[in-house]
Amino acid sequence: MHCAEYRDLVAPHVDGRLTEEETALAMAHLEVCAPCARLFATSQRFRQETRAYQWTRSTPGDVRQQLMAAMAAEEAAARPRWWHAWRRPIYGLGAAGALAVLALVIATGPRSSEVSLVTPVPAPLLTAVVADFRAVDADKLVPDFRTDDPQELRDYFQRTAGLGFSNTVVDLEMRGYELVGGTLVEIAGKKSALSVYRGPHGLLVCHRFQGAELSLPPGGESIHGDTYYTINGITICLHREGDVVCLMASALPREVFIKRWAASA
Repeated sequence: MHCAEYRDLVAPHVDGRLTEEETALAMAHLEVCAPCARLFATSQRFRQETRAYQWTRSTPGDVRQQLMAAMAAEEAAARPRWWHAWRRPIYGLGAAGALAVLALVIATGPRSSEVSLVTPVPAPLLTAVVADFRAVDADKLVPDFRTDDPQELRDYFQRTAGLGFSNTVVDLEMRGYELVGGTLVEIAGKKSALSVYRGPHGLLVCHRFQGAELSLPPGGESIHGDTYYTINGITICLHREGDVVCLMASALPREVFIKRWAASA
């Protein structure tokens, strides 16, 4: 296993969602790679902290339910075979039997206060970015203001949003992305200017909001000041400009996105 391969697996490794074979390969790599071992340790240390994050969204209820159901189906399909084999007998035991099995697990399991029966999920901020990307891609979240001129969209946000900063739209023409339009959403409990772009490499969705106090979720890959994540098959790039946070989401694999982004910089 190479470092690039492990970085794509570090989040499910921390969550305990790797297969036995993947876990063995990952642990063998960590024994000989100090940087990846530090990444794994850091991700474990901050996982508990991110569980306490409280993020609010203004996504329509029906859209949110459909997106979350789709994500749950993807996660269930990716679970190893032993997961389904382990769960099936419990359903056949009925409520009393299931409770007995649960009590046995608790009684015989570790006594640590950090033991949890729930698999941790990615930071809600990143999950919300993925949900917005998929909603835009499915035409369920559409720009309120359509234009290919970044200045026109900036003027629109200044007139209607009251965001408190002026650099609301990035001109990505030199990187091969044409602006489609934008809309105002809520993410991380803040107003965010959401801009939509399309290019030869597909859809790109960009959130921009004030978030100087925002802590970075664990499991990211830092390159030249930007931090990259892979969440449910979507690549997210987190970039800061002063107290403004920019979150860009793309369906390109992380390694491909990084290479193309760096090449066009």
